[in-house]
Amino acid sequence: MSDVAAEIKRTLATLCQPEQVIELRILGSGSTGTNYYTDFDALTRDVLNLEHNNPDGRNYYITFNELDPRVRFRRDKIAWGKQAQPTTCGEDVVKRRWLPIDIDPDVPKGLSATDKEKETARKATFNVRDFLRMHGFPDPVIGDSGNGYWLFYCVDLPSDSENRPCR
Repeated sequence: MSDVAAEIKRTLATLCQPEQVIELRILGSGSTGTNYYTDFDALTRDVLNLEHNNPDGRNYYITFNELDPRVRFRRDKIAWGKQAQPTTCGEDVVKRRWLPIDIDPDVPKGLSATDKEKETARKATFNVRDFLRMHGFPDPVIGDSGNGYWLFYCVDLPSDSENRPCR
């Protein structure tokens, strides 16, 4: 297994439950793609195939909170553009398992953070973690988002109007 495949599977195993419905969303190359999975191996294969056949700067995102299991029947292969609709929305989330905090430097759209900007984001990430720790939060899962970092806090919340992100 390649290092990339191992990292994808490790991330999925950390953030998702076995058999959980996950939406993979692909951004880049002028079009948005999406598919739903309950099989980590199938999702990993699709990402690796996309990267092998067109490695030109795509970004991949997954849903990590628990989705209504019925959304997996929206499609059975990656769909692009208009065929990719509908995608996951707040009403599809049935349970919130993670509170994500995304910390990125302020860079112009389409540009990557410099090493110095990324280091600033890293310091901010650990400052936020330390502040929340002082206020009783447990240690989070920390992830590298490319330009910055993620803090993922494990929660057990219903997906209701009180617990939906602001729009």
